[in-house]
Amino acid sequence: HPEDLPRVMVAVAEHFAGRTPLFAEEYRIRHKDGRWIWILDRGIARRDTAGQVIRMAGSETDITERKSVEEALRTSEERYRATFVGAPVGIAHVGLDGRFLRFNEAVCTITGYPREELETLTFSDITHPDDLEADWAHVRRMRTGEIDTYAMEKRYLRKDGAAVWVNLT
Repeated sequence: HPEDLPRVMVAVAEHFAGRTPLFAEEYRIRHKDGRWIWILDRGIARRDTAGQVIRMAGSETDITERKSVEEALRTSEERYRATFVGAPVGIAHVGLDGRFLRFNEAVCTITGYPREELETLTFSDITHPDDLEADWAHVRRMRTGEIDTYAMEKRYLRKDGAAVWVNLT
């Protein structure tokens, strides 16, 4: 592929010059049916007694499917990250022990805690005492496999001590 050719040529030259012990590159080539496919090309230069390259020995493996899966995963991760980071609602991943594993800035806005401080807290630390047992009851049911998810209205105690109602799902 024209976009890959300069990089591959440099890699071949580096190998032929003896700066890399093996040649290994992933790049696109034109298939006989006209489409571009990805290959993993591995090889080693064979040299004559004077050290001159006389041929390459190696293999080429079609990795088109793997590259397609990697691209789909990358695209999905980018969409997820954009949604998570940019959402106007609070989104958090919380471990079954109540620790905040990751959260977006909206959670900080809702709770009034800066990121560095919220990272040291659990949801128990910021949940209104009157709502804590109900929340933990749901978590226990999830741990046993009785439920996969839950939703509830509950109060968080903001850093300034004010209660804020949230719809937790």
